[in-house]
Amino acid sequence: MEGQKTLVCTSVSARTPAELRAKAQRAFNSGTDLVEFRLDSLRPFRSKAQEITEFLSRAILTVRSQGEGGDFEGREPDRLNAIRASCELGPAYVDVELRTLRANHDLVSELAGQKLIVSWHDSLQTPPKARLASILAAAKAFGGLAKLVPTAREASDNLAVLSLYGCRAPAPIAFCMGEAGVLSRVMAIELRTPIVYASLPGEQTAPGQLTLSKLLALRRKLGCD
Repeated sequence: MEGQKTLVCTSVSARTPAELRAKAQRAFNSGTDLVEFRLDSLRPFRSKAQEITEFLSRAILTVRSQGEGGDFEGREPDRLNAIRASCELGPAYVDVELRTLRANHDLVSELAGQKLIVSWHDSLQTPPKARLASILAAAKAFGGLAKLVPTAREASDNLAVLSLYGCRAPAPIAFCMGEAGVLSRVMAIELRTPIVYASLPGEQTAPGQLTLSKLLALRRKLGCD
């Protein structure tokens, strides 16, 4: 399948900005294309950290809500302000949940011009194909990259998610969480997903996430470098 190269993004979380920086440096030294800074993991929370500024041009900034698997402990208005502050840093992408954008029309207008990843997660299951296609269309309507990540309970769930790659371009970021969803992470590379997510050894930020070294090796074997 022809298309752009899939970028490997290593997700990192930590309690301090210094730890985030150290993990990002390890990831870039090991060959990652991008790093996702899970800012919601910081304690106390900080939306701006001088320690990571050198990586921002190759960074995704995420302040994930607890409702979608994140660790942000503050009030929702505080999280929205943190998303705004993240945009001011000028990262490669800011990840914002589809549910958040739907519920906050003022935020949508404020994010105009920002490169977005519009994400949707389901930690319990994988909806039917028709429901996934509807969610994908809703995410694409906000511009940017659409990211759909349900949880696989059985092998057929992988096929439901992978069917999204047959939808209208651009290709989404779509795969399943969970051990049963590993196949979808691999096949997403073959189908030229824009971004695939990895972890540092022993530091998964989502169930079923493969390590950076494994994903880079898979990308080479699939001839997608």
